[in-house]
Parts: sequence; C-alpha cells; structure tokens
Amino acid sequence: MQFFAILKDDTVRKIDLLQTITADIRSVFINIGNSILNDDVEEILFDGNFNIQDEEILYVELQLPDNVVEASTNPIGLQVLNLATDCFI
Repeated sequence: MQFFAILKDDTVRKIDLLQTITADIRSVFINIGNSILNDDVEEILFDGNFNIQDEEILYVELQLPDNVVEASTNPIGLQVLNLATDCFI
C-alpha cells in the first residue's frame, strides 16, 4: 500500500512510511469502511440536494488525474515527500 501527496503544482510525491505503520493505517481505513458500509446502509450519489437518513450514506464519484493514476501504478520513480521543502497546502 502506498500513500501519496499532491503538491500545489500538481506533482505527486510518495509519502514514505514504515511498513508497520502502513499496515496500521490500512487497518484503520478497512475497519472504518466496514463499520460505515453494511447491509443496512443505502448508498446515494451525492448531488448536494439530499438530506440523508441514519441508514444512508452519500458518496462522490471522482475521476483521478492521470498523474495520480500513474503514481499508483508506477511509484518507483516518484520523489519522496519532503515536508520541509515541498509545498502541498
């Protein structure tokens, strides 16, 4: 599992994490996802005009930019995010 940051200039950097931390983060996302999405929840595409009920969850369809797709399929050549020098906020 890889994590990435998109900088202000739209370049993509790898976020370098220890393997043990990556496994913990992955578990958090999976556990939260499993607790949110279950057989009692209805998924509704977000359009800004809907008030959800307790058994519903809104989702957004998002087309990822080509450079993000490329990063996720071929991360070897990406530079590692440097919090001291990279501008991402």
